[in-house]
Amino acid sequence: MRMKSLSMLVVMLLVLGAGAALAGQEAQAPGPGMLPAGKWQVGLASTWQISERFQDTIETSHESDGSSGSGDSRNLKIRDDRLHLASVSYGLHRRLTLTARAGLAEGGKIAETLSNGQWEAKLKPVFVWGLGARGLLWEHQNGLGLTAGLSYLRYDDRGIDYWHATDGWTTDQSHYGVDAKVDYWRVEANALAHWRLGRFLPFLGLGYAYSEIKDTDTWSRPDGTWSRYEFESKNRDRWGLLGGLQAELCQGLSLGLNFAYFVREELGLSLTWDF
Repeated sequence: MRMKSLSMLVVMLLVLGAGAALAGQEAQAPGPGMLPAGKWQVGLASTWQISERFQDTIETSHESDGSSGSGDSRNLKIRDDRLHLASVSYGLHRRLTLTARAGLAEGGKIAETLSNGQWEAKLKPVFVWGLGARGLLWEHQNGLGLTAGLSYLRYDDRGIDYWHATDGWTTDQSHYGVDAKVDYWRVEANALAHWRLGRFLPFLGLGYAYSEIKDTDTWSRPDGTWSRYEFESKNRDRWGLLGGLQAELCQGLSLGLNFAYFVREELGLSLTWDF
């Protein structure tokens, strides 16, 4: 699955690059998240992923005595996750900018409803990385323009600090050990319309995202017995609104605000420097 998703990204990047190269050569400024040819950009961004919903799925269980079972996992979501990412971008062509990101995801929770009630897992911090490309498709001399972007984001083997139920029971208070591996990846394509107003660049558009989550965690009890639980799912909401505002504070230094809605609920803040 990892190789499949990376292959999808490479193919989409090549398609975007070809489209951008054929889109013309108007001498206009790039759109949001883009750079002139030969320019570099470094940035810092913090994103609050308020909530991302996933499809109902089946959670399986395996016990140390050899027994096993399964049950429905409903209302599955990741919420209150915070991503802190450093980025490096390069203007490969006046109409094509490539970006690499790396940083930390922390503070998130997995929530799900099982047959025995509602459960929530507190996630541990994890290294997260991503790749992306953005192409300028069209821009008018009055400042209106259209860009398209593709991005890939993932983390692997994210730990779980503890699980707790709505009745107040928790794994840590019961002295259960939790050895978890949570994997997550997302591919997103979007198209954004922008309107340049001096130092300000507001933008709004549509995005399509596909993401997957997989969790395998083992609960070890004080008496030496254990239970292993597993589930995997895909995101429930694929289409959504994306938008924001990019403001040039001074020569080369810009502040960005962005949001996502419907596809997931997300707010972000970034600071970038071009050179």
